[in-house]
Amino acid sequence: MDTREAYLFYEAGQAVAAAHLRLRIWRVSGNPTAAPTHIVIPRNNPKARLILWLAGMAAERKGAGHSHPLRRTRNRARVRSLLDATIDGLPGSRARRIAARRVMLSRAQDRANALCNQLYPAIEAVAARLRTGETLTGPDIAAAVDAVKHPARR
Repeated sequence: MDTREAYLFYEAGQAVAAAHLRLRIWRVSGNPTAAPTHIVIPRNNPKARLILWLAGMAAERKGAGHSHPLRRTRNRARVRSLLDATIDGLPGSRARRIAARRVMLSRAQDRANALCNQLYPAIEAVAARLRTGETLTGPDIAAAVDAVKHPARR
């Protein structure tokens, strides 16, 4: 699969995770130069930010079979810097803070992988709509997630 396809799955994974976490989604686009994706993440919620980045990478790996090396490197640096900033404010010894960092990353990774597995049909649906050049809004993403979570409501 090409890099564009991988990018679409990355964006779709982040969008579906954001809808599941009930974050505000202004728009999701497969073309960042025309209309960049805009998801509002509260500053005081580093775990949501981690889950979005990790869910995007998990969806990209699952949908495209691999993740783009540059995006993977950039996200690893983002995750590392966010975790470092978060643990700096925690009380306790350095060893306790490092252990808390490891636990936070592990839990966020587990949550992102679980979201990707449970809501993968929604990720595929969003990626398919992005592939057509469509720009999606929050209600569009929420509808795709709802269709997977509550199939009887359709």
